[in-house]
Amino acid sequence: MKLIVQHEPCLLLETSELVYAYVNEIPAEKLTCPMPYAIPTGEMDRIQQEVCRELDPEDPEIRFFFTGVPVGDKHGRLSCLASCLLYAGLPVASCDVEETLHALKTCELTTVRPFHVIGLAAYSIGYSGADHYTNLTQEFSKLDVPVQYQMQLVEIFSNFGWYVDRLGNILRPLAEKLKPLLMPWVEAAAGRRAEWEQYLAEPQAVENMLSRVQIESQGLNAVELVMRYVFPLEAPGEFRALPGSLHLHMGTALVPGQPHPQTSAPLENWEFTALKLLSSPDRMAIISALTGKPKSIQDLSHELGLNPGSVFRDLNNLFNVGILTQEIIGGRNYYRANLKQIEKITDHLVLYLRQIGTNSQ
Repeated sequence: MKLIVQHEPCLLLETSELVYAYVNEIPAEKLTCPMPYAIPTGEMDRIQQEVCRELDPEDPEIRFFFTGVPVGDKHGRLSCLASCLLYAGLPVASCDVEETLHALKTCELTTVRPFHVIGLAAYSIGYSGADHYTNLTQEFSKLDVPVQYQMQLVEIFSNFGWYVDRLGNILRPLAEKLKPLLMPWVEAAAGRRAEWEQYLAEPQAVENMLSRVQIESQGLNAVELVMRYVFPLEAPGEFRALPGSLHLHMGTALVPGQPHPQTSAPLENWEFTALKLLSSPDRMAIISALTGKPKSIQDLSHELGLNPGSVFRDLNNLFNVGILTQEIIGGRNYYRANLKQIEKITDHLVLYLRQIGTNSQ
């Protein structure tokens, strides 16, 4: 099996993502994540502003291609005509802008006629060849999107090459701006590229990836991968049965062979309160004493030699943040340590601190 891991980014896709975010007012913190190999938020903001500074988001041509339309994507991703054009026919491992535009204009979609529309995802339409004439208006009317968007899709897929040229005219100068801004981060991601190259060289790894998306690996002849820098937690891809090739646009934050990473929101006030409560030796002694059978205030006061009033106050505070559970036995309140809640709080703290540390590098 042939394996190609490109060292350079697909500039046309990265540029398109920045413009999509700019037009739909998606802030820089949504374009990246505080993970290893991802571009820090401040740098992403600077890159987005540099590339899109002279772009008029109200320009009718810009809005035609990049205005987002909801499609029920689980991540809240919007569909736009630019993405439908690019991802429907683009070999993602094509890195040079002019080569990419040429590949688009000569892609399978320009020769597969007629075709059936299977569905619409955030990035592109799903389609398959048909053995009889199909009316594109009828095909796109199957999609659960506004009629205006259906008609726009009919328009661009009826004149695919012409609309590729129009989109290329928008993105070409912006891609030239982006290239020098992105290259330091491309170089910094060399380690992640090497990880993927090593991982994909294992035959079982590719089979496992395909099985998760319910694709048969039989007949797979080639895997192409290019790293993704804008939206680095995403990894759109395409499997082409003929000639048996898998194409991946892999986010730099994604680790080979590991589950999709979770990002973490800042700690909430109750979590800070819980951490403060855990800093007391007496309260830690109470929690330790409650990791076995449940105990009452009197039990704890006698066992630990603490003032009953202090024990009552500590138990109440620990219960309010979920560190303890409470049950009534024989008309008296008994308490038990909730170790899962403690683990949840401390795991959140560690994840959040790791993200802050990564984002500040």
